[in-house]
Amino acid sequence: MFHKLVHNRCFTALRARFTPFLGRRGAVALIIALTAPLLIAATGLAVDIGYWYQQQDTLQSATDAAALAAATSNEQSAYGVINATTAEPYAVNAANSASNAQFGLTSSTVNLTYTPGVAANGTTISTWQATATIPRASFFSRVRGMGLTGVLPGTQTADSTAVVKTVTTTSGGACLLSLGTAGQSTIGNLSTNGNNLVDAFGCNITADSNACNGNKSAISAIGGATITTTATSVNSLTGPSIFTAGCTYHDSQSNIIGANGTSDNNYNVETGAPVESDPLYYMGDVPTFWYDNSANLASLPACVEYLVSGSGNSASVLISPPFQDNGNSNLRYTYCLFDSSSSAYSIPTQGIVTFSNSVSYFFNNGFSTGSGTSVTFGTGIYYFDGTANNNKDGLNVGGGAAVTALGTTFVFAGSTSYNLGGSSTAINMNAPSTNCVEPQNYNAPAEIQNNYTASFYNMTTIENGQGICGILIYQARNDVLGGVLNGGAASTINGIIYTPKAGFTSTGNATISATLGADGTPTGTFAVLSDNFNVSGTGKLEVSIGAGSSSDLAASLVKQTSSTSSTALLVN
Repeated sequence: MFHKLVHNRCFTALRARFTPFLGRRGAVALIIALTAPLLIAATGLAVDIGYWYQQQDTLQSATDAAALAAATSNEQSAYGVINATTAEPYAVNAANSASNAQFGLTSSTVNLTYTPGVAANGTTISTWQATATIPRASFFSRVRGMGLTGVLPGTQTADSTAVVKTVTTTSGGACLLSLGTAGQSTIGNLSTNGNNLVDAFGCNITADSNACNGNKSAISAIGGATITTTATSVNSLTGPSIFTAGCTYHDSQSNIIGANGTSDNNYNVETGAPVESDPLYYMGDVPTFWYDNSANLASLPACVEYLVSGSGNSASVLISPPFQDNGNSNLRYTYCLFDSSSSAYSIPTQGIVTFSNSVSYFFNNGFSTGSGTSVTFGTGIYYFDGTANNNKDGLNVGGGAAVTALGTTFVFAGSTSYNLGGSSTAINMNAPSTNCVEPQNYNAPAEIQNNYTASFYNMTTIENGQGICGILIYQARNDVLGGVLNGGAASTINGIIYTPKAGFTSTGNATISATLGADGTPTGTFAVLSDNFNVSGTGKLEVSIGAGSSSDLAASLVKQTSSTSSTALLVN
């Protein structure tokens, strides 16, 4: 009330003083003239502030774009971005694009800061910060005079921060892989019994089993055995080289130790590790059409045994498909049925048996030889069915002789397996490396039962007598009958033994390894991917992954692979 009274009195006094000179209208004009500068200044400042806010929004969009551009260009190897300087052109260009080049930003007005992250558990988070500065535009707010000081020129600044999360996932690299888990009927365990050695040369040993119960753990070494890995200059191991989802166990006489393992890094052994995925999961299952359909089986031409030299038990014989036109030309079938129950075959017990090259062989009653028979399997694919053989070994070659495979794949269906070697037996087998079917193209997709209704002649692998590239032994996914390799003498295996639901046993007192180089170390790939393992005797099982030569197709199937994914995100 007091203020209102004073106000009224002031204006009454002014009006009384000037009215005689100016009149009522002049008094109003004078008041307006006196207050106009303040009104104009306030209006001008309001206009400029609104403009500054608009500028700030646009500038913020520009710095957002700059930070994201720097972050994403860093992940594109083709851009060659390794630091803030090399990322700057991409950031400036993105900032101008986002602001329609309103500010004409340059490297001098856009500043980048890069903070590289530190890798932890395969994840790296790096930071990019972009700051842009522009002159602050002023219009009415710069007016000076009549008591107004104006707003001095200045700058506007905006900054943005983007983070890049890079996740690197590494898989594979195991040349001795136990695929068995607690959920399967056969629990996966890797164990050695006896004073022997299991060595993974340039690759990992992995067991997916979560078993953790003393000498029944996922990986066990007992009786003076050693399980180890060896690093190479080509495939040097940078992380733990022995993995298991469960536990390891070794008695006082045995050792489990990875490459460069010490007590400080738990001997390069990682327990409780993630389960390793099956690197050959995509392979189709073993076809059954040739033995589960009597009509198909009857339509297979019978293999022919030819006498090459010698006689009786010391003979040398050749097994081959028959001619397609009763021998009047050189045109032979590329597939045939070997029925061991037939009197047409007389396998020598002290002689040599050779199978022709580029042929698909079908053994409906398995194939067995005596302890003195040397057998050479030519290039091609060999199918064995144990259903009609009372679940006996599909392929059984005894000790005291040589077993040779020249680009061969052995495939076991039904309930059958293999037992190769024995006392003084030298096993020298090579998986196909040329003229073969890629594993991903073999048969139907994995996990799909094969219900063939069409003629078997439609299957390319049969028509062409081709094996599976890099695969030496393949057991059907429902076949749980374990196989045995008995290296009685130094033996060489190049290729993969893949028995996803069946166990693998290695016995004998000699070394089984891939091809050795001049320095005595493996140069090829010998890998075993099975449900479980058991190694006994006093010999050495040396699995390996080769350097990846063009002829070593197995290496490409099990070698370590890494995949990297990155995500860029604004954080402010």
